[in-house]
Amino acid sequence: MLDDNLEDKVAILADKSKHSKEEIMKMIDDVIEEMDNMVDQNGAFYVVAGNLGINVTVSKEKKIGIKDLSDGMSNVTILGRVAKIFPTNTFSRKDGSQGKVKNIELIDKDSSVRVAFWDNKVAELEIKEITNGSVIRLTNVNAKKGYQDKIELSLTGQSVMDLINDKNLIKDFPEVEVASFALLKNLKNLNDGVDVSVRVKIVSKREKVTEFTKKDGSKGLVSSINIMDDGGKSRVTFWDDNTLKLQKLKINDVVELTDLRVGSSDYGKELTFNSYSIIKNVEDKKLENIEINENQELREVNNLGEIEDGERNLIVMGKIVLVGNKNSFDRDGETRYVGNLTIQDKSFQRRVTLWGNHAENIEKYKVDMIVKLENVSAKLSDYSKEIELSVGDYSTITDISKGEKLDDYDREMKLVKLSDVKEASNGMAIKVKISRIYDVNTIERDGRTLEVLNMSFLDSEAMPGRIAAWNDNIGKISKYSEGDALLLKNVKITPAGEYDASVSINQNTTVEETDLEIEIPVFQTASELQNNPNSYVKTSLNSLSVASLVEVSGTIVKSYSPNFYMSCSDCRKKLNEYSENENKGVCNDHGDMSGRWRVILSLVLDDGTDTVDIKVFDDVAEKLIGLDALEAKMKMEELSDQNAATQKLVMKEFMVKGRVIEDTYGDEPKKVINVNEISIIDLSKKSDEFLSSFD
Repeated sequence: MLDDNLEDKVAILADKSKHSKEEIMKMIDDVIEEMDNMVDQNGAFYVVAGNLGINVTVSKEKKIGIKDLSDGMSNVTILGRVAKIFPTNTFSRKDGSQGKVKNIELIDKDSSVRVAFWDNKVAELEIKEITNGSVIRLTNVNAKKGYQDKIELSLTGQSVMDLINDKNLIKDFPEVEVASFALLKNLKNLNDGVDVSVRVKIVSKREKVTEFTKKDGSKGLVSSINIMDDGGKSRVTFWDDNTLKLQKLKINDVVELTDLRVGSSDYGKELTFNSYSIIKNVEDKKLENIEINENQELREVNNLGEIEDGERNLIVMGKIVLVGNKNSFDRDGETRYVGNLTIQDKSFQRRVTLWGNHAENIEKYKVDMIVKLENVSAKLSDYSKEIELSVGDYSTITDISKGEKLDDYDREMKLVKLSDVKEASNGMAIKVKISRIYDVNTIERDGRTLEVLNMSFLDSEAMPGRIAAWNDNIGKISKYSEGDALLLKNVKITPAGEYDASVSINQNTTVEETDLEIEIPVFQTASELQNNPNSYVKTSLNSLSVASLVEVSGTIVKSYSPNFYMSCSDCRKKLNEYSENENKGVCNDHGDMSGRWRVILSLVLDDGTDTVDIKVFDDVAEKLIGLDALEAKMKMEELSDQNAATQKLVMKEFMVKGRVIEDTYGDEPKKVINVNEISIIDLSKKSDEFLSSFD
């Protein structure tokens, strides 16, 4: 039975629309069924009225511009253009029921406002196909103060949303600015987390939308397309409600995709379709004529040492010197695999990450097998700091041992010092003196019990480092004592960065006792050096030397966009193929793992003698900006400002303690300080100290 108010409104709508009351009620019932009973009869009535383009309300409306909104206003009618649509968030109420909310940003010629759609109202955005750039009318909405005391609008059960198609009205609203367009080959130069727009051809499309279960028990959806332009290839992933957008896309379509989120995987830079992204079919003869060929433009590399970050479609050959473990993980409802090999030629060793069937069948690859890898890509690993090769679905691995000589792939073992190593390198030799041996540490990972032995050492120049040996490799170094000098051959050396330089022992490593005449100081480990105030040398920026621990003071004169990444909860290595909604992803070493957002701040310090880039990591960075990594990331997204979290640091004076490293990844090497401690200088206290010096 209808309440009197609804019956009156149905009568008014029937009169205005020239439909019978029965037809109106049939439309109401259809909307309730279409929205899966997420709205009651009153809510469905307003959807029907909106669809018919008729306003029926008993409230007195206030039609105003966004700049005129104030706290406490009710029954407001407002027009605006949708500038951004945020993801739907679900939450649990105190009574145990599930709720959801979706926010949009609405703009007019004078201002902007955030609008909250709660529960049943969320579905109307999909039903009415509201996208970025749509002009809408909101009727019977309420205004109140929200985040940072900014005015926000909220829809009630009586609110109505209409899509405006009148060109005379639409022209009065500013166009929505979209992220800058870029070629796919230039994605490697963009930080993860920024938005970008692309004009591309669709190469392939997953026909199946996969359903999976999220950590909170709710269901998620995922699918993807592969895209290309005349500069490269990439993949775009669609999550949850955005998978519906795939229905309109076909292979060979040429489209503009705006405001995609940049991310990384072992395949290289990839893109995520945001809730506010837009798909637009366009005409582009150049892209239309590009042939879809997954193996096109393959380039043969004759020297593993000459491979650069971001290169794709490579052919490489090498001898397998190490076969790693195979790990499984669950993704999109399927069990997948990841593994690794190490190959070498006469010039260099490279780690190779295997995905899919290549990883699942890793047992067929043997040490000393000579292989040809085709259609592989190269990527600088944020964890290992070395350029690694990635073998994916479109790659091939061929055993060419019969036609090759093993000697042709042997390389001379290079004896180095830590100062010689500018990037992570395999197959090296180094002389060290053990300064401290730690207890064997036991770690539980994915149902496996792992052991690791760490030792601290000094090299022939007394530079500190750390040796790590896992499981069966522990026996290669466990018999040695503090003070022993060793020659380590066929090891991986990672230069000092956020942490001390490290030497990794593997199954091919050999260890010999040797002579090394250096004295071991009392303080030499990273933690001891950093906690000993006497270990830091006060200096100026124009007098920095690589590997030294320094204390400098200066003014932050510039901040770059922070770099956010999700790391493995066990080893802190960057996760690939991660899901922001689930806080999990794939670790190359441990498979499917939970993750934690981390942040790296890049700032420029000026002390009057020179300017130097400084890097602030993790906990130190979070303390500096007063936000944890996830909070900072969300703030940047909400305010659409890449410097929202760091701008407040600019033109303030800081005392910085850290290690000087040499950054070799730009156009030319430069010195950078990796920060261990940073604190703001109290200028009033500094002034008092200066004045007291005259007393």
